[in-house]
Amino acid sequence: MDVVMAIDASKSVKSEGWDAEVEFAQSLIVELTAGGNPNGQRINLHYFNKGTMPIGAPGGANSEGAFSTDPQSMLDALSSLDYATIRVGGTDHPQAYMTAAAALGSPSYETKVLVLITDGLTHSGAGCKGLDQDTVEKKIGKCSKQSSHVCASMGCDLVKCMCGVYNAALFKEAGYKLIIAGVPNKNHVSETEAGTFSKIMEECASPGEFYRADNFEDLPSIVAPLTDNLCQ
Repeated sequence: MDVVMAIDASKSVKSEGWDAEVEFAQSLIVELTAGGNPNGQRINLHYFNKGTMPIGAPGGANSEGAFSTDPQSMLDALSSLDYATIRVGGTDHPQAYMTAAAALGSPSYETKVLVLITDGLTHSGAGCKGLDQDTVEKKIGKCSKQSSHVCASMGCDLVKCMCGVYNAALFKEAGYKLIIAGVPNKNHVSETEAGTFSKIMEECASPGEFYRADNFEDLPSIVAPLTDNLCQ
């Protein structure tokens, strides 16, 4: 199985959240490669904010990175990152999907997976400002503030909610599996009230593949269910 793991390094995560995300990602790596990685699980690490960046592999912004079967090298690469130097405003989920698709290559729902670890909705996403509304709504449904559309509570914002859901739909439609581990940002009230964040992340993820932690410190509680489901 090939797994791209994309970790949110936006400013809203803050240092405590980043540390929790890194520990969570390391736990996933340990579980996926347990017993000496007998199944040869391959993992490709990236962080994202305004664009993506490979972790522990050569290549610049938005490059494909590289897959590894060596858990210790990946654990060390994550530990060596300094959040203070990589944090940038932006939560570019669309670019994470594009980077993952390029890295994963030929799609397969069972064996080509993106695990997205994030604390917010799409913000400053690649290509979002240039989207055609008709094209988006043909893919994910017409949105109005009075409708039942998943983005209605966010004002049908084309460059945030609609863009994120649309690009997730394209990624899934191509044939990849999208797993989302989400922590709602309590500073964004409009995203957390009435379960808005969870509803939108559930819509973005593959069916049954959204895992919510109420706070960053709760991320360990979703390691087992996520990896159990992933490895079935």
